Amino acid sequence: MLSASRRAVVRSKTFSNCVRSVVNGRRYDRNIRRVCIPKNAASASETAKGPPIDAPSNAMIVGGGPAGLATAIMLARRGWTNIRVYERLSPPPTPESAAWGDPYRSYNMGLTGRGQAVLKNLDVFDRVERYCAVTAGRMDWNPGSDKANERIFKNKGYTPLIISRDRLTSCLLQEIEERYTDQITEIVFNCECTAAEWVIVGKNEFVKTTFETEGVHGAIKTVEALAPFVVGADGAGARIRNTMESDAQSQQAKFKVKRYDDDNVRVYKTLPLHLPKGWRGDLNYSARTKSGLNLDALPTKEGAMIAVVLFRPEDTRVTELASVSEAKALFQEHFPQFAPMLHEEDLAQFVQKPVSKLPTFTFCGPVLHR
Repeated sequence: MLSASRRAVVRSKTFSNCVRSVVNGRRYDRNIRRVCIPKNAASASETAKGPPIDAPSNAMIVGGGPAGLATAIMLARRGWTNIRVYERLSPPPTPESAAWGDPYRSYNMGLTGRGQAVLKNLDVFDRVERYCAVTAGRMDWNPGSDKANERIFKNKGYTPLIISRDRLTSCLLQEIEERYTDQITEIVFNCECTAAEWVIVGKNEFVKTTFETEGVHGAIKTVEALAPFVVGADGAGARIRNTMESDAQSQQAKFKVKRYDDDNVRVYKTLPLHLPKGWRGDLNYSARTKSGLNLDALPTKEGAMIAVVLFRPEDTRVTELASVSEAKALFQEHFPQFAPMLHEEDLAQFVQKPVSKLPTFTFCGPVLHR
């Protein structure tokens, strides 16, 4: 929760002086990029499951991606109130936006049985499913082989689904806007957590977090917030997790952490594949090579097939491409099966497109709570 004095200033800006804008059907305050939750949205009181379990006076979630928003919904369904979410990135378009058909916007991800079970437990699966593509199987090319191996999924117990990460975020945000406004009272975008510490207020311990956000005329301003309960959901480089780890090492002489460098880093670029007649649009296409270049392609709900080219950061064969002809030659050499499916305008964008980093999947530790 924001401290009393700061909160008053923010609310004054929000409801009196801020210029409102409409972005993809949602209202935002330009000064603080805050989601303005509609007053006529349905209450969560009818949908919350279970009584409050030792609910604190307020809760803060640092990170507004799929993990953070799913956590907010989970807490709201347990009866918790005054939940606030802070996210470093800008808000995504609404789930139904045509922007999701853009193959350059966001990488796709698969929803397996476990992921679908979580969404069903949160009663949000139906909303997400309507924006997913279905995959019936895989088509794989192994290193050194020009023969594809097709596998059609049978008896998996669930239907594999594909959705972009940002679109999943948008679905969860829409769920909150429509059903949980009584409990999830604030979601702030473009707001990065830069510090966290434990402080004593009266007889109680709180987490004090510091955020940087964009103020009037683009100036960076600092905002502090207090909460007795904080969840860090802002990725592998999480500020909250790192703070807990540092605190544990300072408090416990025997607690030490040894980290090893990741020697298998991959980065990526995306571009669309235009499947010819006879190629199935409901498969995951995957080609591995001996040269260290890999390609995976997944479908979207809109029908576009988004290909992700994976390579090491130091691989100049991709990073130093300078023309369409060079890009065409690269695909012809390493992915000849896909080369005819690439349009020149897409190759031109591929050359100019900056390199993106993959999410880092790590053990959630070494400190999980405090």
